[in-house]
Amino acid sequence: MVDGERIDGAWCHVWRRYRPGSEYYLDDLIVFADGAITCGERTDLAGLEKMLATGRLAVTNPETPPLPDVPSKWASRHGEPLTPEGFLLEVADRIEALNERPAAGQRCWDAIRRFQQEPAESNRGAVENLRVASGAWAR
Repeated sequence: MVDGERIDGAWCHVWRRYRPGSEYYLDDLIVFADGAITCGERTDLAGLEKMLATGRLAVTNPETPPLPDVPSKWASRHGEPLTPEGFLLEVADRIEALNERPAAGQRCWDAIRRFQQEPAESNRGAVENLRVASGAWAR
């Protein structure tokens, strides 16, 4: 609640530690529609990025051994590991969704449809810009 108004939010688990070298423990990360993020303290996307970069937060359990390499990524039954950069994009998307605005996937599809309807260079450029901004790897 902020000034008597309910701010919608969503949560997920992350691994957190208090100081470098200490053990990680499971904690709740809560993201709110107004862009506020809490996980032991209140922050925003820039603060979350710093917490991930300094190792105070981890998006996967740091104690879990890595999956073995497979001969072919296409034959693998394992998804790509979640990276701090990918997690930040997901959090930004969640904030957009909580505000009932289109997230990256919807913005990409909208740009693709515009390009399909009018294959102008500016529309192709819009698709490429969204692909790069969303961290998508496929063309």
